[in-house]
Order: sequence, then C-alpha cells, then structure tokens
Amino acid sequence: MKRMFDVVVHSVLYHAGFSCDGQAFHAERFIVQVSNAAGRRWRHSTADFLGCIVHQDEDGITHFEDVRIPARESAEQVAELTRSTLAAGRKLIAADWEEDEPIYGSAEFERRRRLRLEFEV
Repeated sequence: MKRMFDVVVHSVLYHAGFSCDGQAFHAERFIVQVSNAAGRRWRHSTADFLGCIVHQDEDGITHFEDVRIPARESAEQVAELTRSTLAAGRKLIAADWEEDEPIYGSAEFERRRRLRLEFEV
C-alpha cells in the first residue's frame, strides 16, 4: 500500500526586531510541512526561510530588507525536492524533520484529544 503525503509551504509571522522608534517589526518566515492521511504533520527543521534581513547602518539605525520572494522560492524548492523524494518511494532524513501539531479535526487530532482527556480525569 502506497502512503500518501501532502507537502506544502506555509508562512508565519515572527518578531524580527525593533525599528528606530522602538516599534516591533514582524516579518514572514516560510515553513515546509509534510502531512499524512491520518493528519500527522512534520515541519522541516534544518532549513530556515526568513523573509527579512536585518541591517544596522553606521548610525546604529535598524533597517529591515524584504526578501520574502527569494525566501518563498527557496522554501518551494525544498518542498518540491521533498515531493519528488516521497513520490519515488524514498524516505526523508528523520533528523531534518520535527513533528508538528496534527491537522485540526483529523484522526490524529482526535486521538490526541482523547488521550489528553483521559489524563485529565
């Protein structure tokens, strides 16, 4: 039986630093994520696709360079390599992946919810 996986690129916000006036600056980070039919998910843990490069000029003023387009392209390349690896029936390198929260409402999500409820009683 062939196992089915879905490989996607998601983006999340992260705190990149503070602007010269003290305001928090949030930027996008791109994540490669694999999920199976049961709803279990893993995210790539060794590739970090940050959409912002932080620079400080000679006066100490912080500047935020938008690099979301190349960051997303790099994440998509890793996703495509992951898809082709799985399609060829090869295994992924376990050290490159960490388990993430299951898909909301999936069989795995419900299994974990039941386990939590059993331990709370």
